[in-house]
Amino acid sequence: KRWPWLPEEVELVKLGWVARLQSGVTVDSSRTHSPDDMEYPYLRVANVQGEKIDLSEIKTIRVSPAMAKRSRLLYGDVVMTEANGNPDNLGRGCVWRGEVPNMIHQNHVFAIRVNREVLVPEYLSLVLASEHGRRYFRFTSSQVGIATTSSSKVLAMPIPKIDLRRQMEISSEHEKVFGYFVSLRDSVDRQLSLLAERRRSLIT
Repeated sequence: KRWPWLPEEVELVKLGWVARLQSGVTVDSSRTHSPDDMEYPYLRVANVQGEKIDLSEIKTIRVSPAMAKRSRLLYGDVVMTEANGNPDNLGRGCVWRGEVPNMIHQNHVFAIRVNREVLVPEYLSLVLASEHGRRYFRFTSSQVGIATTSSSKVLAMPIPKIDLRRQMEISSEHEKVFGYFVSLRDSVDRQLSLLAERRRSLIT
């Protein structure tokens, strides 16, 4: 199947052919605990905000070591949520860089683990955030109240197929541009704060 917004000459590969999707742990307060259960930090939907992860508030959950092992995040996993109130944000993913040890994730957060021999996690994150990613998830999402997707739709997403070196070049260039943008934004914020302080002084 071709997607009308992509050029015909672009070679595509289904994400499911070059990555696998890991299921998360279900948060269930009625779950019966065993003496072997342990406390683990877990990544919630609220932590995954578009292309960034907000770790200002980390909650924990008590589950068995076996269950935790099945849902543990590994460095380089691309995490995304299965639902979003804003359809344009559905499908946006960011790379987990091991910020918190032994972090697991809940079932409403997908963890995509790529085959590093053919796909760079940072490149996948960029594809998810691209116009192609936005259109794909808008086109395939279910929208009853909020926009939702599924593991099968995520794995069926067509990814532009390019060699690893080019993927790394694109990811590196984006990191430089994004770093410049963040620096510029912070500079503007500081100027606005200073101007607001001067204004208050003048009024006083």
